[in-house]
Amino acid sequence: MHYLMTIKTTDPKYQNRIGQRQYLTPSDILMMNNLYGCPETCPQGWVLFSNACYQVNSGKKNIQDATDSCLDNGGGILTLRSIEEEKFLRAELVKKNLNNMFYWLGAKYSPSKGSFLWPDATEVVYNAWSQGEPRFGLDCALMMNREGWGTDRCDMERSYICKRELKTYKRSEVKIKTEKKGDYKWQTEDWDKCSVSCGGGQKKRKTFCAGEDKKEVENSFCEDSPPIAWKDCNVEPCPSHYKWHVGNWRDCSRTCGGGIKRRKKMCAGKDMISTSWKLCKNQSPITKKKCNTEPCPRTKTRVPSSPVWKVSLWSKCSKTCRSGHQIRGVFCSKSDNKPLIATACSGQTKPVSLKPCVLKDCTLKRGLC
Repeated sequence: MHYLMTIKTTDPKYQNRIGQRQYLTPSDILMMNNLYGCPETCPQGWVLFSNACYQVNSGKKNIQDATDSCLDNGGGILTLRSIEEEKFLRAELVKKNLNNMFYWLGAKYSPSKGSFLWPDATEVVYNAWSQGEPRFGLDCALMMNREGWGTDRCDMERSYICKRELKTYKRSEVKIKTEKKGDYKWQTEDWDKCSVSCGGGQKKRKTFCAGEDKKEVENSFCEDSPPIAWKDCNVEPCPSHYKWHVGNWRDCSRTCGGGIKRRKKMCAGKDMISTSWKLCKNQSPITKKKCNTEPCPRTKTRVPSSPVWKVSLWSKCSKTCRSGHQIRGVFCSKSDNKPLIATACSGQTKPVSLKPCVLKDCTLKRGLC
């Protein structure tokens, strides 16, 4: 297993005594285990795998707060050293129904190394990066839901898992050179392939400090800044499998004088199922345009005639037998048939609006006995 480079002591007066040495001997590790709480068994609420304990925290914190929380509980933020360890933890998350969240990992990007490092400054040997990961500019690693690793901004809030190693863990085999600074220069390896074939990706290369023998040494041996380890690549847009499709133009809204006609559009693939317009990269087709812009022909305005008396049809007789009466409407109007006041037709004889009517005799004819 691996020791943590940052340790919080139970007694604050010893805090400045920790982390001052570049190399920890087995006796150093044993002393720290005895003094600062590396347990022989897992505390309550932690689960055991191999020689380490794990505590799942579904609450969300940024990476620094999550790390501090783990240190307060006597552990560190999660490091994954093998596929067996990751499989065990993912199975535990499934049991707890907590496998639908992202969890912080302790790996952070080191600009000088051009790669991700664990908290004890060792390189990430075992990894499960998802396609396109790690992404440029996102310096903190996380275990994605269900499978794979990803990256995110370190100030984002995610769930986290604390890891607490038992006394039986083995010290890390990280060796630190002790030569004095001399003729050491930064070296670079070839660029890796771009993470994507189009649409903007990143590619990386390894950068390291080396002496004249080209053997890698600690970065502190090189005094100047390291060369860039990441750069953008294949920034051209990806060809889209989606195209714009349009319907026929509808009839113009007006026959003259300027109208609008419209048509429908949709973004779809070969299956012709409508989808989001964002997937169609080409310029969107127009869906409305002007039509019938020629002026409308002028129509002659009819001058209303002089007012005259107008009548409606006679009504039915008011009685079915003997004498009754019929009525009709009489009103003064011009050719537009809008009623006017009666005085407008004062120079004309007004038609009668009431007349008598006789339909039949009301005497009943009785039969003879």
